[in-house]
Amino acid sequence: MSSLTPLFLILIPPLAGLFADKIGNFRLLLAVTSCFGGLSALLLLLVPVGRITVTYPPDATLITSCDGSVLRLQHVSQYPCYPRRPNAQDTDLTIATCGFLCDTPSGFTSDKLNAVLMSEIYDINLQSKTKSNRLIYRNVYNSLLAPNEKKYRANSRILKRDPDFNTTITKVSSNQIFFPAPQLYKMQCSYEGSNATCMLGMSQLTADLEDDIQDKYRVKISHEVQEDVTKMRDYWIHTILKLNSTVYYKNFSEDDSTTCVDKFTQTQDDESIWVQVGNKRLSKCVSACAATAPRRNLCDNLQERVDLDPVLTFWTYMAVRVFIGIIGGTSFAMFEGAVIAIIREQRADYGLQKVYGSFGGIISSPLSGMLIDYASKGKGYTDFRPAFYMYAILKVLSAGLMLSLDLEFKKPAKTLVKDVMTVFKNFEIVALLIACVVMGTAWGYLESFLFWFLQDLGASQSLMGITITVGGIAGLPLLVLSGPIIKRIGHSNVLFIGFVFYAIRLFGTYSYRPIIFI
Repeated sequence: MSSLTPLFLILIPPLAGLFADKIGNFRLLLAVTSCFGGLSALLLLLVPVGRITVTYPPDATLITSCDGSVLRLQHVSQYPCYPRRPNAQDTDLTIATCGFLCDTPSGFTSDKLNAVLMSEIYDINLQSKTKSNRLIYRNVYNSLLAPNEKKYRANSRILKRDPDFNTTITKVSSNQIFFPAPQLYKMQCSYEGSNATCMLGMSQLTADLEDDIQDKYRVKISHEVQEDVTKMRDYWIHTILKLNSTVYYKNFSEDDSTTCVDKFTQTQDDESIWVQVGNKRLSKCVSACAATAPRRNLCDNLQERVDLDPVLTFWTYMAVRVFIGIIGGTSFAMFEGAVIAIIREQRADYGLQKVYGSFGGIISSPLSGMLIDYASKGKGYTDFRPAFYMYAILKVLSAGLMLSLDLEFKKPAKTLVKDVMTVFKNFEIVALLIACVVMGTAWGYLESFLFWFLQDLGASQSLMGITITVGGIAGLPLLVLSGPIIKRIGHSNVLFIGFVFYAIRLFGTYSYRPIIFI
């Protein structure tokens, strides 16, 4: 991309100058190219997004239940999770709300499943083992809180956990649904030495409602090794320690164990729990609790790169970028020529004119960086639109000011090609051009890769803008004193010193490279 644009910049500016000579109005052409240069930058806003990085929520949503006598954790299949470690690991666990995890019956279609998920009312029926008592728990929630369809990821870069996860019906897997029952019961863990026993469910159906308080635990979990690393795993809790109580052990022991007891355990002949959602009845249910854990402790995929259409983005961006380079390069070359011509006529100092231009970069660079950082807050990506708008406005304003300038120059030479060949016969001119090519190559490396390097180091857009400000301030004294310096040491020595400082700058950038051999 950066190597293709200069090819057009070499050819277009001379042709634009010849065209200006033909129409006889250099000022108008300069103003038009400057105006189009600013407006063409807005075309970058039309380039389609080709690849985005989606950031998953900081907390993973889990369901805890009894798997025989083992306390089990399973992921809710909203966002994928690739486990970090194959062995046992420690993590924090927050139990939010308890309820019931039900299997869908055979032949349960996706339409029926969606109808259940969108239901606003459901009844949880609890039958005592002696069938002497029966409790019907009805949960009603506002339709505005009903789970919405998952947004297309291109419209959301930072995903958030469903805030109503512990109060609304949740799809856990393709054949399991979690029905929360707020305040009906809590997971109760008792400790005897290094052994813990966690009970799910209620001892008595007539018990009072529990307080709506989230309990925090520290647990040691493990999962079975599977060949498919992308498949969701179930975790087994070996040790559980309650953090917000007097029972707290600082270190886990290999002798620790955790036993799970479901007070509502069902047999094949005993139906003690069922959930009624409209005319649909789900009877294979077990006690379960909604929980959350830090995603960074469980999952290796904190982010996901989503490819939309990189090929279309590349070719669209290249076309727009080349067009902007042609218009902008033409405007810049003609503007520099106009500045030099005016300086010669007015016998002014070129260095002082560059001082005024440096002030623009000193002010606008950090300002645009701060605007970009401000516009990018909370979006999960860098929003460059403020810089494009600012650039377009300044270029259009400069085009209006150019119309007020007197840019009537002497007539162009009639034997342009012959004059150019005569210049190339001068050895000093050729040496100067070679020096310009080498210095331009060094400048091109810095211009193309410096900000990428700063981005890899974690620099903000504001800091990148400040680097231009610092460089501009450092160059102000040299620009002001450029005339006396050139008279003192000569043009060739000034170019040599410029080479030296370019070498120092490139070496300084190289010295901060990441150490890849460790």
